[in-house]
Amino acid sequence: MRIRNEIVGDIIASLKPTEAIKPDNVFLSNISKCSAAIKSVMGSFMGTDVVNIAMAFADRIEILEWKDGNLVIVRTHIIFDRIASMNTIKRGQKESDLIFFITETMNYTIFGYDSNGGLNIVKTNNVEKFYTRIRTGGIQSNVCRKSGRIAIIGFDSALYLVDYKERTEKSEAEFVYPPTDVKDFQFVDLDGQKDSRVVFLKETEGNTSLVLYEFDWYRMCLKQVQVVGDIGLNVYTIYVPPERVGNLLCVVTADDGLYYVSHEMVVTKNDIPRIGDGIVKAVSPVSKSGDLFFFIDGKGNVFSSKVESDKIETSFLGRSGIARDIFYLGNGIFFVTSFTTNHILMCFDQIEQSAVNGMKILKQMENSGPISSIEIAHRFNQKIIVAACGMDHDGSLRIYSFASSIKRLWSFSQKGLIRSFVIYVDGGLRIVTTGINETKMYEMKISKMGQEYIAVGGCEPVTLPHLDSKQTTYFAGLCGSFFVQICKNGIKSWHKSDPSTYFANEEYKFEVNPVVCQTSESILVVGREKCLLFYKSSEAEFGFVSTHELENQILSIDTIDVADEGFLLVTFYNSVGLYKYKHAMDEVTVEPHATINNSGVYDIFASSKFMNFGKKPNIVVAHAFGKVSVYSFDNCIQMCELLYSEKVADCDVQLINWRKDEDGCGNILASSTSWILKKVGNEFTKSNINLDKFLEAYPIDDSDLGHWIVRTTVEGISIGELQDREQLNILTMELHEDTNKVIYDKKFDSIVVTSHKQMQPEKLKVGSGNRMFSTLTSMLPSNKNREKLAVVANKSDNKGDDYCQLLDSDVAVKKIQENVLDVGECNISHITLISLRLMKPLYTYALEEREFALCMARMIHPVHKYPLIVIGTVIESADDPSVGAESALGRILCFRICDNSESNLQLVAQKCTKSSVCDIGCMENGDIVAACQNVLRVFVLDRDNIINQKAATNCFLTATAIKIQKDLIFVGDDIRSITVLRLNGDKLELFMRNASPMGFTAISFLDKERYIHCLPDRQLHILRSFGAVSILDNTITFKTTSEIILEQQINCIVKGSIYKQTRFDNKHLFSPVILGSADGGLISMHLLSEEMFQFLSAIQKMIIEKMDMIQQPEAFVHNILKYHPANGTKISKYIHGRIFEHYLSMPESKRENMFIFQLIPPYPGGKAITSRAEIEEVISEWAEVN
Repeated sequence: MRIRNEIVGDIIASLKPTEAIKPDNVFLSNISKCSAAIKSVMGSFMGTDVVNIAMAFADRIEILEWKDGNLVIVRTHIIFDRIASMNTIKRGQKESDLIFFITETMNYTIFGYDSNGGLNIVKTNNVEKFYTRIRTGGIQSNVCRKSGRIAIIGFDSALYLVDYKERTEKSEAEFVYPPTDVKDFQFVDLDGQKDSRVVFLKETEGNTSLVLYEFDWYRMCLKQVQVVGDIGLNVYTIYVPPERVGNLLCVVTADDGLYYVSHEMVVTKNDIPRIGDGIVKAVSPVSKSGDLFFFIDGKGNVFSSKVESDKIETSFLGRSGIARDIFYLGNGIFFVTSFTTNHILMCFDQIEQSAVNGMKILKQMENSGPISSIEIAHRFNQKIIVAACGMDHDGSLRIYSFASSIKRLWSFSQKGLIRSFVIYVDGGLRIVTTGINETKMYEMKISKMGQEYIAVGGCEPVTLPHLDSKQTTYFAGLCGSFFVQICKNGIKSWHKSDPSTYFANEEYKFEVNPVVCQTSESILVVGREKCLLFYKSSEAEFGFVSTHELENQILSIDTIDVADEGFLLVTFYNSVGLYKYKHAMDEVTVEPHATINNSGVYDIFASSKFMNFGKKPNIVVAHAFGKVSVYSFDNCIQMCELLYSEKVADCDVQLINWRKDEDGCGNILASSTSWILKKVGNEFTKSNINLDKFLEAYPIDDSDLGHWIVRTTVEGISIGELQDREQLNILTMELHEDTNKVIYDKKFDSIVVTSHKQMQPEKLKVGSGNRMFSTLTSMLPSNKNREKLAVVANKSDNKGDDYCQLLDSDVAVKKIQENVLDVGECNISHITLISLRLMKPLYTYALEEREFALCMARMIHPVHKYPLIVIGTVIESADDPSVGAESALGRILCFRICDNSESNLQLVAQKCTKSSVCDIGCMENGDIVAACQNVLRVFVLDRDNIINQKAATNCFLTATAIKIQKDLIFVGDDIRSITVLRLNGDKLELFMRNASPMGFTAISFLDKERYIHCLPDRQLHILRSFGAVSILDNTITFKTTSEIILEQQINCIVKGSIYKQTRFDNKHLFSPVILGSADGGLISMHLLSEEMFQFLSAIQKMIIEKMDMIQQPEAFVHNILKYHPANGTKISKYIHGRIFEHYLSMPESKRENMFIFQLIPPYPGGKAITSRAEIEEVISEWAEVN
């Protein structure tokens, strides 16, 4: 796969010149810092005799120092990538400690400080360069206290070792061990060995075990030393004391107690009935040896534990709140960090080896928690942001204002705060806050002081007679002259100056959160499930006007007014489209106006099938939970257009490729929902057929209307014929096999079926030959002169060679049964050729022991031109714990169905692979495309029937579905995305990739041509109308033009900004929005003009090159220009205001000789920059943009 570093790259380059879309130039700036701690570690980083805590936030790392009874921030490092794990590296008594962290994009850094407090980068690298199998989101790391080596593990159950002292290639080492789910792991020191061993807490098939490994440097694997199995289910954390404590190896925490693990791996359970949620991640040693330690459970309860001989004495101390980490600072004082609640300093009156008493909170450092909603209000030059935080925890509300600078006006806490609403009334603000079954209103007075309007005092509670304070408020706002409150029981409204003028509309209840949009000051649109409800306000009354029924449940509503016409833009749940409706401004009428298809968003992929409707290839996708969509893939412009989408079942469905009926109409059979999807012209229709919903159906012939083979999940194969396009006559042939894959070979009119079922001898004893292979003469094909053949891959109890001979009579069937009954239960797979005309097996090919067929495809031999059946298999490895995950092998088998009397099923070629073959496909030129775990491989079959590898790419976690469409390879993978590749010679090139998120975290329209949505993996996508100048053109679609990976997950978006009015206002800065994150931060985002972007980009690059960075500079620049290696997508370039803020905080000595003026373009609309003073004037202006 080619790695393309341009922002838009080949996709845009291949468009027609008039259709090319440039990426958006984005300016980001932090309004408020993140307050949720991702990870914290303690050590002596700033000197050998100081106590420091390093706290990692989404946007920075802060180094705190404990002195004079207080924690003081002494260093701050901005980062532009989210930290996944962080650890302390101890270096001895005469050297200060180091900090190790690794980000979700696999960049790791080891850094510390010299004796003068200067930054010291010890080592920085990217693990993915060496260790491609580590994946984001599942990273754990730990440090060996003895050797200082850092161990990193990822999803694929392998360990990567980093030695910061080593300066040779041995500094990077990779160890593998059997695949499993690792909950936690720690280094342990046994018997003074050179390299400490590692103890793993592993979960396999519902059982948790504790396994001790040692490093095998010769075989580069982890050698199992000892294992303790089935120690409990809800077990999460391993605690290893800093020094050896008696015979204690480690302590394992669980939801019902602590496990004492001795050096002989003998486990003793100590019950603690008060541990909540079973999650214990915050553990801190108190004594020097670590025999006394504190921990905090999942509910915030604090415990102290003392190790005594072979048991652990534990006592409950109090409640601190939900913790991320806990550190002992000495003198009975602890520091507790959290992701959702405040960070606290707490102390105990007495801490001794035998007793701990008197818990007390000393100080709380504010943590606003995840932001769940934002409101922004403009009044004169007073801009105010109201940010509701905390969600389901102890929520807080923050109010910011901006005039000459940003300042926090007021904040308060409300348990369970969900969101807030801000309303302007009579020169002041009414702020409505809501939680679970609770609503409150506050008032803030605004007064003019000089040239500015400022807030006077804080917010005072307000009581209104009609405000329902015992309900969760879905919406509160001002519509015309009326306050409006929407809650579960309906809509209430009252006049803002006369509360006695009251209207209540309880005709429509709101069981789920409605979507609300104001199209004007007097018209309110409420989305209630599938309905649009319109309300109108006049000076004297407020009431319901009309309703409009839509087809799907509404996700969001926005309004755009163009040329005195109003348009509603609506998105729906489980839909990838934006739908546009027209409404009149003077009277509330709605008519469907157009559908805007969005090619950049997909729902969850369960499986994928593809077919042709007309000239363009189509992609038919079966999503999870029973939704089916049809996309048209345009090869010229490399886009997908949604043609049809519908939820058809509450379970996953399987699609059958059925090309055309006698009318030339395209058809698809949905097997588990018993219906057929048809396309006539441009319309899709759905017809039900009389299939049991538990059956799964496959076509015998995919080119004509006719016969089908229907597979049950019990013990038989049913063959049916579709009549009148809506009825299916079914008869059954019982095979005592559980089939799961079917493929059709046209030349020999045969079908290939794979199955995996282990049969018991007594079951075969019951079935006679007639029962196993019934003769069904009524089910002969319409062409009775041709023999129907089926190839069935299954398991039996046979180990003998007799089962592989040619079978041509009932005597042979009896022979099969006799041989089977002679042996015990076993686990062998085989491929059997069965005649459907004779209803008897003809030939069987046995696979290797523990080998199973996973996938099949058909192809024409590229040289000899006869048809082949290609099968991909997996060969399970033996139960050897020292064997790595990658030792599971597979094979690609090519079979030919022929008329040879000795072998009707002939193996003509085979190829061993280094991993299982999950799916397989064949191209028109005879190339074989195979998904081998996280690698996609292309093989070629030569004249001598030898299979050779032609190309490969490892851009997938696991490719689960492959489909070939001419020269394009469509791949669906297990991270729910679809990728299109093209084979160019001996290279696989990325053609297109569409992510499939599980849902939006936030969505908002920027302007008339753009909208943005945010995904759970911290991606922000900007989509722009494509193919027309205006959004009002019915022919347009939306295309993703920019993708930005932020450090924070965005939970909510509000349009508008609070930036200062400057000389660059309006001309170069537009489409502002404010983003609220799950980490408690507020970010402003603007779009920039191209001239201003080029100017600021040159300055930003020069600052980056001279910054003291804890990330490697090349990775930092790579990240800011944004190419994301995890999924291969191209990301938009952007300017970040934090870089300018950082520059202004740098000392004078660092700023000297930083800029090369000849490389900086002239200021847009102005003259060239010739001095540092002029640059710093510009930088200071842009640092204030919010």
